[in-house]
Amino acid sequence: MKRKCLIFGLMTAIVLFQQASYAALSGSDDFSFEDLTKWTILNNFDGLAGGQLSNVSGKAAYSSISSGGDDFAAYAWTVNTAPKTTSWEARIDVFLPQSDLAVDQYAGVGLVAFWPEPVPIDVPENLVEINIELDEGFRGFSVLKKTSAVDSDLAFSATSTSAGSLRLAWDANTALFSFYYDDNGGQDSWVLLHSTHINDWGMPDTGEFGVAVSAFSGNVSLTTANGLAIDNFFAVTPSVPEPSVLLLFGLGVIGVVRKKKL
Repeated sequence: MKRKCLIFGLMTAIVLFQQASYAALSGSDDFSFEDLTKWTILNNFDGLAGGQLSNVSGKAAYSSISSGGDDFAAYAWTVNTAPKTTSWEARIDVFLPQSDLAVDQYAGVGLVAFWPEPVPIDVPENLVEINIELDEGFRGFSVLKKTSAVDSDLAFSATSTSAGSLRLAWDANTALFSFYYDDNGGQDSWVLLHSTHINDWGMPDTGEFGVAVSAFSGNVSLTTANGLAIDNFFAVTPSVPEPSVLLLFGLGVIGVVRKKKL
């Protein structure tokens, strides 16, 4: 794209697993209104400006300010964090209406995870993203990774849909990002597009990811009426089994034998 886891006896110990929840990445937004208690507007995210997300008809709709150059807009989730040491995932519905773009024109919407250090939050040097995009006749899902400010396109899959879903999942046990799409837009039929490690980021175990929804365009003027939009953001940190020990005591049955008198 252009945008650059017995021992038995009289006393028996059984190890059970209880569900433990963590105060990590979780929450949702249906974009029925612009809720800035959940989001921070990143007007210069990734060093690009000129785009805007606005709440229109229950969606976060994109518009570009100019018809030339690269435009970009993003909302960063600020309700809670996404620690590197905890598995989590986020997903959204995306809308990219059918349209014919000229040469050098492109547009798309996506879901981004980024490490906001050591630079400011709005210009991350390390990020991954999954998008649905339209670019000179190509319509499809794409995965991009940025490491030390260098972009790498990792995967593409063509589609004819104008309404789909995107899912981005972090597995803390394997230190792996996985990217999924749903052509039908129901967030219930996922296809794995790509997976990637981020060992080259130099991110410490104490680090935390930022998560954002984004939209972008290039060399084309778009208004909210063009229908490029995001809806139904959902983030969750799956419950992880936490071991706890339950001790069950066996009862011994003692038989008393009385000796008969002779």
